[in-house]
Amino acid sequence: MRTLIYLSFILLVTLFSACNTDTESYSSYFNIESALRSHVAILYREKAMLIKTAQSGTAIDNIKYTKPDWNLELEHFRKLSISSASYEGKYKVDTSIFYPIRNDRSIVMKRVTYTAMEQDLPVSSLEVVFDSKQAIYRISGTTNSSDFMTTITKSYTYIPFKSYSVYASETTRWMGTSTYQVEGEIYFEEPYFE
Repeated sequence: MRTLIYLSFILLVTLFSACNTDTESYSSYFNIESALRSHVAILYREKAMLIKTAQSGTAIDNIKYTKPDWNLELEHFRKLSISSASYEGKYKVDTSIFYPIRNDRSIVMKRVTYTAMEQDLPVSSLEVVFDSKQAIYRISGTTNSSDFMTTITKSYTYIPFKSYSVYASETTRWMGTSTYQVEGEIYFEEPYFE
């Protein structure tokens, strides 16, 4: 009898532990946080520099950074994160293979597109393109937010170790629409200017 109770107890513990999974950290969607962490580490290690252009209306500003804060520069792209378990099943996922050079099948790239299936999700779309070696070639996406007074749409593009851009459009009920754009060019050697 004691053996039967002991075996029943082991069976119950095994069943309960098998059912207990960590759903808070798991998602089958692309993990942009992980990608950005590794890219930021490389940008710091290789002492990458940045030329940033900001435009708001007709005002344009260019700034050269020899030691940029890469965590801050790529912070915008963390807003494209959909890898939380709370987003699981809320995005339509399409995967396609394409050839970037016409009539040349030697280079194959893969595009994974995530499209929000609910209008109120903060990330409306995310697209990740991988090169033939499965390295990230480009990340782009769009976020939307709105309330009674304001609607904000932002478009993001990051080409690893080359460039990034953020374009924003803000529409308010009484002030109309304003836009701004920030672009960054990443350099690993001192760029030449005349």
